[in-house]
Amino acid sequence: MEEVDEAKLIREREDDQGEEGEEEEEEEEEEEEEEEEEEEEEEEEEEEEEEEVEEEGEEVVEGNRREGK
Repeated sequence: MEEVDEAKLIREREDDQGEEGEEEEEEEEEEEEEEEEEEEEEEEEEEEEEEEVEEEGEEVVEGNRREGK
């Protein structure tokens, strides 16, 4: 009987450890996804800033042409 109980306890412990491992993996995946989203947002912001700078530069060039510079 003791061997059966011991085997049952071992299986339960392994199950618990497996669940903890799965939870940790899920948390890590969520963190990675959040980091990727943040990186994408930063890239989008940088692209928008670059576009604004380009537009401002084009406006200056057009203004200079009009003024004959």
